[in-house]
Amino acid sequence: VDFMFAEGHFTDYRMQRSGFVPLVKTAEKSSFTVLANEEVAKRGINSLISYSVVTMPSPSLGFALLTEIFPDAIRQPNVLSSGKSWRDGVEMVFAEETDAAIVPTWLKDQYPNLIAMTTTREFPGAAVSAASSVDAAARQSVTDALLKLHEDATAFEVLNELGISQFVPVTAEEYHGYDKLLKSFFGYKDAN
Repeated sequence: VDFMFAEGHFTDYRMQRSGFVPLVKTAEKSSFTVLANEEVAKRGINSLISYSVVTMPSPSLGFALLTEIFPDAIRQPNVLSSGKSWRDGVEMVFAEETDAAIVPTWLKDQYPNLIAMTTTREFPGAAVSAASSVDAAARQSVTDALLKLHEDATAFEVLNELGISQFVPVTAEEYHGYDKLLKSFFGYKDAN
């Protein structure tokens, strides 16, 4: 893998363990929101314990943040990771295949008929990173192109699908420590 577009926990993980270099990040910060229909939402977030909540598969940031919302290992929702996209989770709520979905907060605004039950803390936006094996000139070319992407009207669909307005400059320090969100997942090892 030469390039990666990922949320902060994977960006930091790859920086710490594989020498990846962040090139740009999304202008918008990342957070996640639990969405449900009105009937489920009015019962409150704790009513989801032992009920189904859909998210992208582990170890996505949405999945990881569910452990912050429900920190007691015994009192958890039934986490379904059957969606192939964040939008699939929302569609599963509409189809009554699940009680709730945790999705990127930017996506919730596209579904005003669903209720936000809770929103997580914010993180730096998802970043595009390059492997250390990618030469500096290539990294700079990719960085320059991504920083100008929002100026290209034909790129609107790409940015819209990502839920962002543009890419902005980034520093590695912004992501330091976010790999710890992966600590509860099988196979995680501290960086040496």
